[in-house]
Amino acid sequence: MIRTTATIATLVFATALAGCLQDSSQAALARASAAGSWEPSSTAPSAVGDTNIVLRRMYEGPSPDFWGTSSSPDGRYVTQTDWSTGDLAILDLLTGAMRRVTRKKDDEWVSSYAYSEMARFSPDGRHIAYAWYTEPGHYELRVTDMDHANVRTLWTGERTTHDERSVIWWPDLHGWAPDGRHLLATLYPHETGGREWRESRGYLTLVSVEDGAARTVHVFPPNAGPALAAVSPDGRWVAFEDDMSPSSPSNGDISVIDLDGGAPVEVVGGPSIERVIGWLPDGSLLFYSDRELTEGVWRLPMAIGRPAGEPELVRGDVWRMEPIGLSRDALYYGVRTQRPQIFVAGVDLSVGRIISPPMPIEEPTSRQVRAFDWSPDGAQLAYVSHDVAADRDYLVIRSVSGEEGREMPLQAFSANNWIRWTPDGASIFLNGRDLETGESGVHRLDLRRGTVEPLREPDAPGDSSVYFLEDSPDRKRAFVVRWSGEDSTHTLVARERATGEEIELHVWSDRPRYPQMLTNGWLSPDGSQFAFFDRDFNARVKHLLVVPTAGGPPLEVWSRGWSEAHPLMGDCGGVQWSPDGHFLLFDEAKPRTRGETPDPRPCQLLMVPATGGEVTVLGELPLHRGGFGLHPDGNRIAFRSGEDRGEIWRMENLPGMQVTRR
Repeated sequence: MIRTTATIATLVFATALAGCLQDSSQAALARASAAGSWEPSSTAPSAVGDTNIVLRRMYEGPSPDFWGTSSSPDGRYVTQTDWSTGDLAILDLLTGAMRRVTRKKDDEWVSSYAYSEMARFSPDGRHIAYAWYTEPGHYELRVTDMDHANVRTLWTGERTTHDERSVIWWPDLHGWAPDGRHLLATLYPHETGGREWRESRGYLTLVSVEDGAARTVHVFPPNAGPALAAVSPDGRWVAFEDDMSPSSPSNGDISVIDLDGGAPVEVVGGPSIERVIGWLPDGSLLFYSDRELTEGVWRLPMAIGRPAGEPELVRGDVWRMEPIGLSRDALYYGVRTQRPQIFVAGVDLSVGRIISPPMPIEEPTSRQVRAFDWSPDGAQLAYVSHDVAADRDYLVIRSVSGEEGREMPLQAFSANNWIRWTPDGASIFLNGRDLETGESGVHRLDLRRGTVEPLREPDAPGDSSVYFLEDSPDRKRAFVVRWSGEDSTHTLVARERATGEEIELHVWSDRPRYPQMLTNGWLSPDGSQFAFFDRDFNARVKHLLVVPTAGGPPLEVWSRGWSEAHPLMGDCGGVQWSPDGHFLLFDEAKPRTRGETPDPRPCQLLMVPATGGEVTVLGELPLHRGGFGLHPDGNRIAFRSGEDRGEIWRMENLPGMQVTRR
């Protein structure tokens, strides 16, 4: 289905930009009364369902995490990842302050990619279990106390309980069992023979907190696994939402399985979207659904792992909610209120500067812009927009001339942070995953038919996958970046389409690379050279390289060491050619001065001759969010900018939950 959208705005300065980009330091809106009960900053009685339900807004501010987080049993804290460092953190809903629990060796992304993910409070609130992405590119499962004084690693990514020849490439941590002695997680091991994202299956697993011993509860089909799961109060049942099933990629049905063995039994099904929230103390199941023309919270009475009645609406009209979890007496959930959007600014390469402040191409929205690219003729701008609540991607195309644009839902496809128009403008390459087949890599979207098909290389190794693809201007050659499961390398290859002959241009090896190094490369206008970044971890230097597409050694045109002033990670790192092919434009994090706070980090737009030489600073890209796109005429750039904001809400007086006050 294709529907009309608003046309692109005139590319001039918007006086309202400052209001969109200002970095609010607003604290949390919730405060505690002297008696210790919650004092709401904003309350709303129920309009649909139980009229005793009360909603309280507990927090509003920049960049809260909702996925993989949990609330403490007393409801005061919510786990987070501090993305300025990657550390595990907790957000205090009373004060609005965020405190880091872990402390990396370097406080920021100076020399470490490691970061926390999927952190869950224990039932007594004294410990936090979390997944830790480690330097070798694998995860560890860890448990710590609130002060990080005692940290235990239950297992590392080098170990699996399912197949000694495999390693766990991702542990989806769902939470704790009520006994506080086990964790519930879905483990995704590398399948023997590679191609793990195409053939990997999820193992629903109980992990002992004492010694890390794991017991498989259920094995899902290939390319499938639960998005959310929870253990019942009596510790016998697990409810999970299987929205990664190839048969229903866009909406999940909820099933329940006995931890003592047996097959899953579907308890909630149908065409609507369902999300597991958790089990209530009375043994009923709480879930989110968009059934009956509303988005809201529903309760399903349960007995012995089976429905004991029909689902009943608890609270309707809770739009775009993202469940965080249950405390002892309430439900906590998040709502995205604003996401970074695409801005366009004028540039003059002849004088080397940005000549007009940026302007947003649309109003702020809760959708997330993932990738964008100008059409070859410069008449259109295409970008991927992700609806978090519906978990669906859209391709949006806007016209520069003011003609009508269009929006195309990407059916059963999840896009990553890279797209590229084909030279003829008839198709768009997207990097992502087909949710029906599980096939990952580059796909082609035919703009006339609206179909998305994977690009398969007939002579590629069986354990390789394409991350990146670009055609030469005459379409006689294709440039691809492949990943090999045998030696964990990424290789840039130039391939003749007619003969299949290949030339290896560059190899990223030694250790896993941040995706920006692979997806932000660019072919020169005449197709004779390819520009990209690489990093030398031993020398702690980042390089901008140019390699001839006919083969030969790369030329270093720019380099920089990283330090506290220039951290390892960041949202900058794109590179593009000037229309005449004489210069390279790239963005780099502005050096930090002593005492400067780490976030936000503006990026500088820089320009350097393609043969190396003096670097020109064109200007800053405010609150930049990764990559930029130079218009084919070289007179304007598009980039992501703006603040990511959200709210955390508390839903009180849930049926089936005994309310306790502190």
